[in-house]
Amino acid sequence: MLLTRVIEVKPDHNVPPRYFVGVDAAMTMFSSKGATSMASEVLVVGREREGGPLTDVVGQSCNYDSLAEGVAVPTPAPGDLLVLLAQGAYGDVTGNQMNALSRPAVVLVDDARSTLAKRREELEDVTRRNILPAYLWRGPHTR
Repeated sequence: MLLTRVIEVKPDHNVPPRYFVGVDAAMTMFSSKGATSMASEVLVVGREREGGPLTDVVGQSCNYDSLAEGVAVPTPAPGDLLVLLAQGAYGDVTGNQMNALSRPAVVLVDDARSTLAKRREELEDVTRRNILPAYLWRGPHTR
C-alpha cells in the first residue's frame, strides 16, 4: 500500500463534480502504475469505506502523474491521509527520485504490528551525490 497526505482538493465543473486530489506522493514511488492504468481502491484514513464522488488522485511530479483515476471516495480535505491499496512489494526498489522528489518511508506490517524499515528521504539525501563545479559558484559571467 502507499500512504500519502492530501495537499489540495479541486472540484471540476461537471455535474456531478469529479474531484482532483493532489497528494505528497508521485507515481515514481511505486511500480504498478507504469505497467497498468491503476484504479486501485483508495481509502481516506479515519473514514468509513463508503462511496463518494469520482476522484482522481494526482502526484507532484511534472509528468502525467495520476496515481488513481475515477475512484469513488469520500471527498478528502487537505491534511487527510489516503491509503492506495494493492501497490505491491517492489515500490521501494523500482521507485526513483525524478525531479528530486524524495522516496517515502518503508514500513513492514505483520498482522497488528508495524515497524519502520526505511525512513522517508530528505532533500539532503536526494542531493548528497551532486557535485557542482567551483566556477558555478563565482557568478554567471565568470569562468
